[in-house]
Amino acid sequence: MYISNRTVLMGEDKQRNDLVVAEEFRYRYQAEFVREILKHNKIYTVLAADDCGGYYPNLGFINRVKLLVERKDYNKVVRIIKSLKI
Repeated sequence: MYISNRTVLMGEDKQRNDLVVAEEFRYRYQAEFVREILKHNKIYTVLAADDCGGYYPNLGFINRVKLLVERKDYNKVVRIIKSLKI
């Protein structure tokens, strides 16, 4: 599984074991767009996608791109995403 900014397997990230899925996107560009907005708001995010590092983007129709955030930021992130109307 590819996680942007670094390659790790899910569960191996010992520092950030309190991550939750805030949203799932069909297209990587949607997830990247939201991620940049959250990054601007100083919210730690991880994108998880099983699309062979972008080599097979059509796998997004089956396995969506997941936006993971820290549990403490979850409610804030959901409000931000809803305000974007994506």
